[in-house]
Amino acid sequence: MQHFIAVSDLTSEAIHELLAPAVKLKKEYFEGGNRPFFKGKVLVMIFQQAHNRLHAQKAILAKLFAVA
Repeated sequence: MQHFIAVSDLTSEAIHELLAPAVKLKKEYFEGGNRPFFKGKVLVMIFQQAHNRLHAQKAILAKLFAVA
């Protein structure tokens, strides 16, 4: 496990390595797959702007609690 404060602490190659599994999972999901890849794991989400985080939170809460 590697700890870092800013994305600039990583090389371009390291960033691609971190994001490659996400790209693969997204592709699988849109092709109809939905395996429990993150069961028992910690998920980190990076947002460059606060409104993106808030939008994601609202979408997650709406899905969890079936709120329109």
